Amino acid sequence: MFLAILAVPPEKPEPVTRFARLLSASLLVLAAALVPATDATTSRNGPTATGSFLAGQEALNDLRTAEAANFFVAASEADPDNPLLADRAFFAQAADGQILAAASTANRLLQIDPENELARLLIATDQVKERRYSAAVTELEKLGTDTFGGITGSILRAWALIGADRADEGLAVIDELGKDGLEEFLVFHKALMLDV
Repeated sequence: MFLAILAVPPEKPEPVTRFARLLSASLLVLAAALVPATDATTSRNGPTATGSFLAGQEALNDLRTAEAANFFVAASEADPDNPLLADRAFFAQAADGQILAAASTANRLLQIDPENELARLLIATDQVKERRYSAAVTELEKLGTDTFGGITGSILRAWALIGADRADEGLAVIDELGKDGLEEFLVFHKALMLDV
């Protein structure tokens, strides 16, 4: 019986059915053409975090840092409690040289992710640049010395202590850091600090 079913030739569609299918397809194409095109990063309520994030990633991959910063800031504003979006906005702003904006974003980032070393380093670097050495020392004391960011922060803290006329403490930070096998690397910093 199964072979008998397969042997039956398929029925030809009736002209009305064929016309109905053609009309449905035409209406679908017309409806799609009438829907206004929207930017992938926006919805009716404004920018979406997902669209802006993806656009920012693409811009950053193409090294268009200004565009990436704008997209990541928009994503971060759409989802302000998301540490990943705040981190990306901060990173793109810093990469584009927007240091004041990056410092502001870094402060907001540290409120939602207090362990972000790079944000802390940027804030402290800005404080050293403004000759607010004590504030930089306080900020950098929150970093450990077991990561690259922590090592960099310790060196910057030593320089901030030198700037704050606390040379003995600054040199002690360098000496302590040198005990972890970085003594040869730190010789240059120590020599410059002794010359200041």
